[in-house]
Amino acid sequence: KIPEMRNSLLGLIFMLFISLFGIELSAQNEFDRNGFAIRYLSSNFQWPLNEGWSNFKEFKKAGLEFEYFRYLNKSFDLSVPLRLFAGNIPPGFNGSTNQKGYIGLDAMINYNIVRDKLISPRLYVGAGLQATDLKSLSINIPFGLGLNIKLDEDVYLSSTLGYHANTD
Repeated sequence: KIPEMRNSLLGLIFMLFISLFGIELSAQNEFDRNGFAIRYLSSNFQWPLNEGWSNFKEFKKAGLEFEYFRYLNKSFDLSVPLRLFAGNIPPGFNGSTNQKGYIGLDAMINYNIVRDKLISPRLYVGAGLQATDLKSLSINIPFGLGLNIKLDEDVYLSSTLGYHANTD
């Protein structure tokens, strides 16, 4: 019961945070060059997926990403995401998984294949740092693709699918 209550409370706090600051979330363009995003993260540190794509059991450790965007031109923008998340490291020699906490900060260039349409895909690549359990620091190279779905003039539903190459 206690973990369910804790998860419900965390969900309520998250929704309250989104409600309070949702007005500040906006997309950038040549007239309003700043944009912000908040994303739910689901991380997987194992490949291949042992249970296949249909079973999300391997993705049950989650986190949040807060991202600032700066419009550069019609095709490119700069973004700086801050990620706070947890993950299960694959089993070691003893067969047990190790849960770790992570904080990551990157600088990324986004190539907007199409901008300001109902569906706007983008590609991204960047570099940054990632701290593991506040004990070790490693270099992080994120790359992937994103999809923005326009909900209103300056509001998008944003999703990303990416990989983070890491020196750790």
